[in-house]
Formats: sequence, structure tokens, C-alpha cells
Amino acid sequence: MDKNTQKVVKVSSINGHVLDSKQEAISEALVEFLESGLRTYTDAEGAYSFTDVPVGHDTLRVIATGFVQIRQPFEITQDLENHVITMEQS
Repeated sequence: MDKNTQKVVKVSSINGHVLDSKQEAISEALVEFLESGLRTYTDAEGAYSFTDVPVGHDTLRVIATGFVQIRQPFEITQDLENHVITMEQS
């Protein structure tokens, strides 16, 4: 590849909420994609948002005090809106 050729990386945006089993918001939950190194915390309404997430395979991890950690494979193929993550109390 010469210096004038740039590799194009497809990206997506993902947003949603982290809720408990009663569908109540979980604030200050850590939401992260491990392979891409992206991370954010939920706000008071349990909302989170990512932009420029590389398309492909990643691992989603969600951690919140008092809840069982979530760690699962995640396939990123397109923009994803209103993605709900439900956590169980520990």
C-alpha cells in the first residue's frame, strides 16, 4: 500500500439503556467494548452512547455495583439505537 492509499474502517454508532429486572434505570454502570477499547458510563436515566464503533466482532462488558457483570460476544454490523441491556442483581 503506498502512502496515498488509506485503509477505510467502517464504523457504527450504538446507544441504549442499562436497566434492572424491574425495567428501572441503572446509573453509573460501566459499558465497554473490550477489543476496541471504547468505554462509557450510563447517566442518571441509564442511557449510554457510543460513536465511531468499529464494525466487526467485539466483546461487550457491563459492570454496575450490586449487579451481576455481563460479558458477551457482540457483532457490530450497523448503527444500533435503543439497545437495552438488562442486568440481574447479585
